Amino acid sequence: MPVTGTVPTEVPGNYEIYGLIAAGLAANRPAPGVVDRFYFSTDTLVLERDTGIAWVEVVRGEPAIRLAQLAERAHTSLTGIGASDHHVKTVAGDLNLADLAEKAHGSLTGVTANQHHTKYTNGEAVAAAEAAGLALASGKNIKLISALTTNNTWSGLTAIFTAGEILGIGYVAYLKAADSRAWKALATATTTMPGIALATCTTSPVGNNFEYLLRGFLRFDTWTWTPGGLLYVDRTTPGTLTQTAPSTTGDQVQVVGVAITADIILFNPSYELVEIS
Repeated sequence: MPVTGTVPTEVPGNYEIYGLIAAGLAANRPAPGVVDRFYFSTDTLVLERDTGIAWVEVVRGEPAIRLAQLAERAHTSLTGIGASDHHVKTVAGDLNLADLAEKAHGSLTGVTANQHHTKYTNGEAVAAAEAAGLALASGKNIKLISALTTNNTWSGLTAIFTAGEILGIGYVAYLKAADSRAWKALATATTTMPGIALATCTTSPVGNNFEYLLRGFLRFDTWTWTPGGLLYVDRTTPGTLTQTAPSTTGDQVQVVGVAITADIILFNPSYELVEIS
């Protein structure tokens, strides 16, 4: 250790200057008093210079200059750093899911099923709706799609019936008293009338259950209707529609809808039959 107040002395042969620099624990650093001598604290890795009246820090060892090891490391003490050079401070309320550029549901991590909504399958959703029933508030409605853009599509109220014979899409069906199955309606007799539903499938094999349109819109591109004209059950080809009212004695006249466009109809059957005498 150097002696306070002594003049530094060269030690021959090893290039050391005795009295100019000393090392030891920070707690053992001598009091200031020898100008330009140095002291290196081996525990804090700090090199200091004696000004004669005080010790002034010169440099620190690499491990000692990390932020976590600094005695004073307040965020506000950082100087020479712009807002873009480190993170932007965020407080509660600054960050909302709706404000994020990427907010896909699948990107949520660390969130269990009980911490957000329960996923419903289609079957569960249908079951819940059926159990609760459907009640519309005043001014609300069930809107059907009349401007169907694709062939063989429909929109409306439906029911499931068992096919008594093969029916294609757009065929009008009646329920036969003998088996309560859907058969092709024909306007020549009361036993094959009235038409109550339209087949919605491209083909319905005998004995299978299928969905039939009770009220609503259906598009079939093969049709060439006159828009605005009434539709009747045909008297010639079973299951087909016509815009010419049956007129032969014994025919059953039933209005079942109206053409919206050349290939879209509104099916809205009247169950009142008028017999031609």
